[in-house]
Amino acid sequence: VKRILSRKRTSVILCLIYCVNLASMLPEYCTSYLGWRVVSDRNKTLIGILFTSSRSDVEGVAYILHSTLGMTSFMGVVIVTVLLVSKLRQSSQWRKQATSNYSTHEASSDREKKTVKMVVLIASILIACYTPSAVTGLAAFIIGPEFNIRGAYTNICTAMWSMALTIESINSSVNIFVYYSMSSKYRDTVHKVIFRKTQQ
Repeated sequence: VKRILSRKRTSVILCLIYCVNLASMLPEYCTSYLGWRVVSDRNKTLIGILFTSSRSDVEGVAYILHSTLGMTSFMGVVIVTVLLVSKLRQSSQWRKQATSNYSTHEASSDREKKTVKMVVLIASILIACYTPSAVTGLAAFIIGPEFNIRGAYTNICTAMWSMALTIESINSSVNIFVYYSMSSKYRDTVHKVIFRKTQQ
């Protein structure tokens, strides 16, 4: 893994991912701007987000890009997880044949099983947490311009996006606990960092 993903390659890949995500959101941002609008309920003119006339044409493109990127990343995660698990199993089989010491093999085999479980669990959590967002984007593309915060389905749209974004944020919180419960090395590092801070 260290040979394949060097620091330079990792930096380039992260920059590319960032640029692709930014490009997928450009249609949204290019068709909206801040401006004055009349709010008749309050009898006031307030500054708010306004949209260009081409907004409805571009909205579908942004939603399909969002969904496509989500589904593509899910497939990538599944493929990489399957490859990683199969390589770990091959390595375990090779070690089993190469080593004569049964206890050493059992210890490394248990470690690899825990690693496989952790990798599969992290990948599953990621896919489960990001699926609602991809599905909501796909629904917005299929239903059309009525499925947005200004359309006929404004309440459903707001509820679905709120739920999807909340579940996405749960993903970043849950991983810490998964690593803490399944990785002794991670747990030891956390203890060292926390106890060192409290002792100072």
